[in-house]
Amino acid sequence: MVLGFDDGPFPPFAKIERGRHAALLVGTLMRTPRPLWVSARLILVDGLDATEKALSIISSAPLKPKIIMLSGVTFGGFNLIDAEDLYRLSGIPVIIVTDRLPDLVSIKRALKKHFDDWEHRYGIISKFYPLNKTHVIFGKKPVYFTSIGISREEASEIIKNTCVRGRIPEPLRFSGLVARRLTELLGPFKVKAVGEV
Repeated sequence: MVLGFDDGPFPPFAKIERGRHAALLVGTLMRTPRPLWVSARLILVDGLDATEKALSIISSAPLKPKIIMLSGVTFGGFNLIDAEDLYRLSGIPVIIVTDRLPDLVSIKRALKKHFDDWEHRYGIISKFYPLNKTHVIFGKKPVYFTSIGISREEASEIIKNTCVRGRIPEPLRFSGLVARRLTELLGPFKVKAVGEV
């Protein structure tokens, strides 16, 4: 069983009004191809509460997942899930998956421009690079990944075995769909007070 995390969209002005907007973080517990359970939390856009909220979803799952899968490490803008903390605190191996190689130079430049704590944020992002790559579909672009608590070979096999429709593992694809649909129906999300979701 894999618990996959992805986030929903947020309005462009949320970046300007920092601390006033939230995005959905969705976790789907899946025995591919069947979702067993879905849970969501609001995270601050550009905040630093995504790791805590992911741990909250993990601890509330009705069954303990064997693997945690993340759609990258940035959620709700530059809110970050620290995969090492997830592994250390949950004891569950983590696989980070992305369909394209991030541009670390551009990320560092953006963080420096917009965040006083840019070094802390960049440290969380950069420690998971360089990424490995695996081909899910012959002749198509690879997906990139890194893993904590599990070998590169095992992680690659899990990624391949959880892909149903295309290159993205189903727990991530499904979480992304749920997050986007719920945001369309219920969003955009504003916080009650600065820093309070």
